[in-house]
Formats: sequence, C-alpha cells, structure tokens
Amino acid sequence: MILLSMLDGSFALQKKFKLDHILRAASEAAKDDPGSAEILAVMEELALADDSLQDIEIATPQRYCLCAAAPAVAPNAGQDCNTTCPDGSTLGVAYALSAQLPYSGFATPGVQLFTLTSSLTIQVK
Repeated sequence: MILLSMLDGSFALQKKFKLDHILRAASEAAKDDPGSAEILAVMEELALADDSLQDIEIATPQRYCLCAAAPAVAPNAGQDCNTTCPDGSTLGVAYALSAQLPYSGFATPGVQLFTLTSSLTIQVK
C-alpha cells in the first residue's frame, strides 16, 4: 500500500508540473499582450499535445488593467482599461491564468481523488 501511495503521489506531482508548464508557456505568450484568445490557444495546444491531460479544464485568461500604485489588484477589481490612474500615470496590463485537472489515482482508476490546480498572474505592461 505504501508503494502504491508513493506511486500515486509521484504521478500526481508529474501532472502538477505539466499544469505549471502550460501556465509558464502561456505567460511567455502573454508578454506581448496578444489578447486572451491567443493565450488560450497556446494553453490548449500544449494540453492537446499531451494525452495525460485530456481532462484538463483551462479557464479563459483574464486580461485586466491596474495602476502601478496598486499592483496587487485582483482581476475582477481591475480598473477600466480606457481610463488613467488617479496619479495620471498610464495603466498597466495583467493576465490571470489558471487551469485544473481532476486526478484519478493509479491504484484506484476512475475514482477522482482530488483536483490539481495551478494559477498564475503576470503583469505585462
């Protein structure tokens, strides 16, 4: 049982690394601010290339704007991108990226044990 548990843990960790890799690649694509659709396409292309990620759920990347004085703003609290900051400076652009993958154990196939999640926020401007 201990050996199977260790095997399950290593497979789960491997899938978590794959999720993180997809988000890192998406953050590289986001650096040029191409828009949410292009970043999502990068994420989906990487996920489709790996058969072990067939159940992945990729959230649409959220593009939002924020002021330099408040860089820790949540995506849903970002400013309207058509405005300026209160101090007159231009707005920065950020993306919130996330994906999740249900994990079924090696020892218990077909039984979802937990969900692996990964999220990343990157400021691009």
